[in-house]
Amino acid sequence: MSKKIYKPSLLFVFCNATLANTINNYFKTKEYTTEITYSCDDAQKKILSNKYKLVILEKPQTKKDSCIKLIESIRDRDSYIPIIVISENDSDVISIYKSGANLTHYKPLDIKLLEVQVEQLLYYRKGIYKIKMNDIEIDLKTREIRRKGKIINLTRNEFDFLTLLIISNGYVLKRETIKANLMDYNEYVQNGAVDTLICRTRNKLAEYGKTPVIETVVGSGYKLNNIYLKSCKFT
Repeated sequence: MSKKIYKPSLLFVFCNATLANTINNYFKTKEYTTEITYSCDDAQKKILSNKYKLVILEKPQTKKDSCIKLIESIRDRDSYIPIIVISENDSDVISIYKSGANLTHYKPLDIKLLEVQVEQLLYYRKGIYKIKMNDIEIDLKTREIRRKGKIINLTRNEFDFLTLLIISNGYVLKRETIKANLMDYNEYVQNGAVDTLICRTRNKLAEYGKTPVIETVVGSGYKLNNIYLKSCKFT
């Protein structure tokens, strides 16, 4: 008898059938089982089954509150299940993260990026807690980071910023995204606080290595240096 292969179950909650089918068909070709629903009420019932390992929601252009309420409802039942929200823009990003979402994926859809986001969020469920990239080693469980074997003392926000860059898989992070993820979801945080966070993280990483880890994309935001991106491995 052949050994049964474990495939994480993903639940898609969408209002756009074309987009839902595109994502569903793609993930079916990967190591996942999938299911689509177009009803928030149905989604809440399905979450109770505890069969899903991750939820992807599409935020509707109208009735935006329905998305927030659904996330809050999911969080009332499961405080751990990862949630990704597909959104038209970032105008509601603070509310989305406050309600309990883990990541936001902006339209137009980038299916490869979405796949990486799903993979990274599920690593924690698989018990994968370590990252190795070039001369840097990160222990996600103990939140310890070493460069060339030497410990770098990062604050909570600095550590989370670096791991956010890694999860973003080379894509540029805007200041608003960084604020929403790391600055206690405070909409009044100024851009200067983000700049200070990035500067401090860069300086600490530079203590034991000359190769820049964080790159500035002028006029856009920040990304992980390709040298580290290409050598990134999870164990």
